[in-house]
Amino acid sequence: MRRFTRTWIAPIVVVLAGVLAACGDSSSNPPSQLNLDRPIDIAFACYGGLRITNGAAAKPDDPIVISAQPAAACDIRSGAHEPGTPQPAPIGQEDLGVVGGALPAVAWYGFILQSGPGTVAIAQFGTKPSSSFAGGDVLVLDADPLTPGKNGISVGEDPVA
Repeated sequence: MRRFTRTWIAPIVVVLAGVLAACGDSSSNPPSQLNLDRPIDIAFACYGGLRITNGAAAKPDDPIVISAQPAAACDIRSGAHEPGTPQPAPIGQEDLGVVGGALPAVAWYGFILQSGPGTVAIAQFGTKPSSSFAGGDVLVLDADPLTPGKNGISVGEDPVA
């Protein structure tokens, strides 16, 4: 009987120590993986700072608005360029190099239709060359921050496009 007790004491102590150590962590980490539920379609939009020039040469006192823009504006801004050189910009939307001459950020938005839950998820990513993207550069926006998880905008049952 004595030998049986000695051989089982060490494994029991190790198991109990593991159980106690596992119970010590009270922090909860939010999940870092994002799952889209049956995405079936995606549309892109360009949105951000826009200088209103009315066809004339850009001036520092031209009004600047935050607005939707043609996709070509984001295409130009997403063009490849040498490191250390200014980002390409459409005509009239360049950085004028004076205080107040810089435009607010312009970004791509992706509207991702999900057939499973009948929602549209919205993703945002910067205008930069595709070779410059790294993990975490695409941000999926939450339509309802009061509900846990990333929520899309409800559009109805079984959306098609």
